[in-house]
Amino acid sequence: MEIPSEPGRDLDAIIGQKVMGLPGVGYYKRKSCYTHEWAPCVKGDPTDDYPGWVATAPYYLPGADTMGVDGALMLSSFGPRAIPQYSVDISHAWQVLQHVACKKHWRFCIGSQEGYDSGPLYWVTIMHGGKQWEGDSRYGDMEDSLPLAICRACLLTVEGLKTKEPLE
Repeated sequence: MEIPSEPGRDLDAIIGQKVMGLPGVGYYKRKSCYTHEWAPCVKGDPTDDYPGWVATAPYYLPGADTMGVDGALMLSSFGPRAIPQYSVDISHAWQVLQHVACKKHWRFCIGSQEGYDSGPLYWVTIMHGGKQWEGDSRYGDMEDSLPLAICRACLLTVEGLKTKEPLE
């Protein structure tokens, strides 16, 4: 799996699915602007009867109750929910780090290095069972954004990309 190098909705969707375990991550659109039925789609698909409503952000399904007409999803409450912006918002990134660290009692270390022309660089290391799980710079253990560094380190840890060993 290739990890996106930039923060944004694609990385947020991967974090939501692989790290946070959100169900039904993907793009969804309303079957009609006059109904509460939602259907899976691809990024950029417009709603059939209102082309101004376009699928631009990934969503997750908090709880699919039943299938409606033509296989449309009938959801309780308000339908699919937008995936939080984990890779750009520090409060959401912190939730990811807490989820990973608390899930298996892993330890983490966050630091920064000053003195670069572009500003500080942030690094995140997650440790488990006496081992250090840190990606090399290719995987972004050091980034110019702390939320991005947190997200990439957590994804590397959960997926075990460093040693190809799954960490369950």
